[in-house]
Amino acid sequence: MIKAIIKSFSYPTGNVVLRDMDIHIPAGEFVVITGTSGSGKSTLVQCLTGVIPHFIRGDLDGKVEIKGRDLSSLSLPAISRFMAYAGQEPQNQLFNLTVYEDMAFGPGNLCLSRDEIHTRVEWALNFVGGRHLAGRQPDTLSGGETQRCALASYIVMGQEVLVLDQPCRELDPEGRKMVYDNIYQLHREKCLTVVVVEDRPAELAGLAGRFLVLDDGKIVIDDEAAAFMSHYNLAELGLSPLYKSCPEHFSPSAPPKGQQKKCGADHGEPLVQVEELWFGYKGDSFLFRGLNLQVFSGEVVSLLGPNGAGKTTLAKLIGGILKPVKGVVKVNGTTGYLFQNPDQQLFGSSLWDEVAFALKRRRISPDEIEKRVNRVLEIVRLNDLAGAHPYTLSRGQRKLLALATALVMEPAILIVDEPTGGLDCRQADLVAEIFTQFSHRGGSILMISHDPDLVKALSRKAFLLHGGSLREVKPDGTFPAVS
Repeated sequence: MIKAIIKSFSYPTGNVVLRDMDIHIPAGEFVVITGTSGSGKSTLVQCLTGVIPHFIRGDLDGKVEIKGRDLSSLSLPAISRFMAYAGQEPQNQLFNLTVYEDMAFGPGNLCLSRDEIHTRVEWALNFVGGRHLAGRQPDTLSGGETQRCALASYIVMGQEVLVLDQPCRELDPEGRKMVYDNIYQLHREKCLTVVVVEDRPAELAGLAGRFLVLDDGKIVIDDEAAAFMSHYNLAELGLSPLYKSCPEHFSPSAPPKGQQKKCGADHGEPLVQVEELWFGYKGDSFLFRGLNLQVFSGEVVSLLGPNGAGKTTLAKLIGGILKPVKGVVKVNGTTGYLFQNPDQQLFGSSLWDEVAFALKRRRISPDEIEKRVNRVLEIVRLNDLAGAHPYTLSRGQRKLLALATALVMEPAILIVDEPTGGLDCRQADLVAEIFTQFSHRGGSILMISHDPDLVKALSRKAFLLHGGSLREVKPDGTFPAVS
């Protein structure tokens, strides 16, 4: 079905991203492409789908064929008739007034009948667990809801090949399992060829037939699923987070001497206090009705809940991005905010300028700015790229850069929305270490996460948000069922 011989590919900046590749994917195969951040996974699937060179410029020395036809000789509309490609940024793929219209857009361009279009849309939304979203405006969806709908907008076309770049990155654990199980069923029932980019391949161990591992733009492992899972240590390959890299004396369950008075709800005033909070978006019913929450110094508090429960909305209310209809939000100290999508907070011409921006606005001395920026870039391990443009980085690196822009202000409170989403496992371990040290210096962290291992490793408290109310649950890495 797919044949690719890529001697090299480089972007206009000149850096070689892919090299020495010879890939053959038979019809009906389920292939997972994995590897650490920056290894070339997204660039490879863009080559396999014709996005490179038709949409993204670069120097491709090689040839990619699908069903024996050279992709360079086909237009993207022609390719889309037999191949669906869901990119890494789902919000960039929805553009109509309602979700239903977005689902119907592709089949409509195939000149299908109204009844056929409606049948396909209903099926696709059911497939991703998003039937209830049909009438919603895309810009009102949560990150996870957006990802479900973007995926549905591609499978609704009924192509023979499905190429998915991190299709479940923003989904809650139940949603991830459901979507991957459904993709597997579709693969089996219709002999669909599936190519999935996934940072954490263990989730697909029982579904995929073959794994390709990339490192520094090369394929270093190409093996059947059973052999791959049994012969290789995923942690050593950087494909399974350890969340054990933090020094033992930074363990959240054992605060160091002198810190005990800062940690726990029984000591001092809370850094974050939410009292009788009411909020709803214009035209909608109230999302929160009398919600209460406290976060104390030194605490890492996890906010759990299904996609669309309002976790990001609550975080934005605490961060001052949104204003409550009724109630009080008190924040005792400066706040740093990490968005779910790092691209929403990056705009500088270099990493150094990005991190220095807020410091310059506060008229901090040039020497102090230099010291802080260099220190923070070193913490997130991007100091070697200080002069690079942010959008030459991988998505995981951009997330670390966005975190650096929050850390450089030395806030008392960090609000982080899916901090490990889009990170490879080594980067996730680094973030866990940064958060642990931050909390044990007395800082507070309010963390939205669908990563059960991260919640278990870091959290002192966890709250389940569902139906507009909060319920405290055990931060033991299990995600409570909601009804």
